[in-house]
Amino acid sequence: MAGRFSLEREIGRGGMGIVFLARDVALDRPVAVKLLPSHFARDAAMRERFLREARTAAQFSHPNIVPIHLVEEHGDLVFFVMAFVDGETLGQRVRRAGPLTPSVANRIMREVAWALGYAHQRGVVHRDVKPDNILLERGSGRALVTDFGIARLAEAGTMTQPGELIGTVHYMSPEQAMGEPVDGRSDLYSLGVTAFFALTGKLPFDAPNVPAVLHKLVNLPAPRVALQGLPMPAKLAEAVDRCLNKDPARRFESGEALAEALADAGQTVRDVPPQVRSLLRQVRNGGVVLAGVSATFWLVLVLAKELVAGIRAFLEAIGVETAVVLIGAIGVFVLLFPVRLFQTTRRVLKDGMTHADVWNALVAEGKALKEEHALLGLSARRKRAMENRERWIGHWVVLSGVGASFIAVGVIAGTGGGVLVISALLLLSGLVLGGAGPTVDRASPLRALDLAERLMTGRFGRLLFRLAGIGLRQPERAAPAVGERTEVVLALAADGLFDDLPSDVRRRFPQVPEAIGRLEAQAARLRAREVGLSDALAKVDIAAGGTQVASRRSAAEDMEVARRAARERLATVVAALESIRLDLLRLHAGVGSPDDLTADLERAREIGSTVDRELDAQRDVERLLSRTPS
Repeated sequence: MAGRFSLEREIGRGGMGIVFLARDVALDRPVAVKLLPSHFARDAAMRERFLREARTAAQFSHPNIVPIHLVEEHGDLVFFVMAFVDGETLGQRVRRAGPLTPSVANRIMREVAWALGYAHQRGVVHRDVKPDNILLERGSGRALVTDFGIARLAEAGTMTQPGELIGTVHYMSPEQAMGEPVDGRSDLYSLGVTAFFALTGKLPFDAPNVPAVLHKLVNLPAPRVALQGLPMPAKLAEAVDRCLNKDPARRFESGEALAEALADAGQTVRDVPPQVRSLLRQVRNGGVVLAGVSATFWLVLVLAKELVAGIRAFLEAIGVETAVVLIGAIGVFVLLFPVRLFQTTRRVLKDGMTHADVWNALVAEGKALKEEHALLGLSARRKRAMENRERWIGHWVVLSGVGASFIAVGVIAGTGGGVLVISALLLLSGLVLGGAGPTVDRASPLRALDLAERLMTGRFGRLLFRLAGIGLRQPERAAPAVGERTEVVLALAADGLFDDLPSDVRRRFPQVPEAIGRLEAQAARLRAREVGLSDALAKVDIAAGGTQVASRRSAAEDMEVARRAARERLATVVAALESIRLDLLRLHAGVGSPDDLTADLERAREIGSTVDRELDAQRDVERLLSRTPS
């Protein structure tokens, strides 16, 4: 794989393979590489099953199925390359944050049903549908089915011995557990178990050992999901219960039929991380508190004389010490909201999320509110409230300026405290409205949000995240930087490993940083040459217009040869750079040999010299051609 795919690290393993995060050198994109363990690769039956998974799934093109890019076998090494999905499995999501809301579970179940229906139409039964084989894409929440590790063509003969169980026992259909022939309805049963688990956090059948689970699975009716103590739409519960029917004929006849039934089960929304939901809930509660505090202040100002006398009498009655305790308790209550809001925001950042995740969640909620308004009708009062909110937010500068001016005049002229308090409230109101951001377009979903929610989408939300992130190291995301070239990522990693080595080792290899930088620069030159040749080829094709003369055809062939040569040299240079990185990684772990690093540095020097000569020669030829009159 050297020079074609750059391995980053292991990201998962199961009974049928080990998965690595890697980068496609030519296309500069993150990919996942699944490798069959060597002891399985030497087993002809297991090897064939693994290859059948890859070759079957590689034929699929569906937005809810992880695409396969490449399938290869070399001796005892059997692997395939698939798209990398930045996110987590449905199983990880439920184990981390608890059961899903019915709307989110409905949406995931529909997307998986579409994917399974697509596969079933092409004669493929997954046979291992379970939460850990459903990936949830970060950000979009899209569900993708992966690991057709034990899928087989429906018309093909079985690849297992009689009585052999394929699949995870808790999620098997009764007919699969008994070794009977299965079709797409078996996958729908497994999807029903998955939905049961996603909605309740429990399995419909569980026991201390496999035989006991199988006994329940085959002989007992599945418990009804609606009776598990959690509210959910009746149609969603009916769809799950129908999937869990023992008789395949009583289940949905296809994935499409299940998806259609789920469409009638209620509105489906994109998943919102629970940390973000908690933050938004606190913001809404805080909005109510702030509104109450503001109303109290204005009431105090309006009824100042009467209230001052009453408050003075009350304080004299309860005593100074009690008054201090009471005022302190009120102060703690007022401060509790911003402290908790700060803590929740910090927790959101610790879990790898950003202000953009909150923005996306609020946009999704705004869309849902707009749909609700369109369905139920928006009252005239609600319309006026939205228009007034936009008008005041749009004039926050005026409010702030007026308040600040009043304060300045009041301080200079010695105006009474009442005017100063009113001016301070005007300034504070202006700042709050300004924190909610500028006015938005009439079609924007954000118009449907309340002021407290709008605060999180504007300047206030961005400032809050910046303050909460002070001194906090963001956790690494699973995906490598998509915007960086592979050679840049490798060079940065190698430089970091070299800097972390003991000083005596660094002194022994002073040429390492120079070698890394040289290889990175050469890879960049080769990539630029390949891109330039690709652009030139495209222009030749356009100019020819399908009626190429011999000279144009010859020029296109020469450029294609040069482009392939540049790509091959690029792979060689990146492989040399990765070899140095791996040598440094081994030394860092205490298992490498300095001799290996010395040998790879020498090979890198030879490769670099060859590449420099070729690039310089090509540049000289191109310079001469550019000076030759046509």
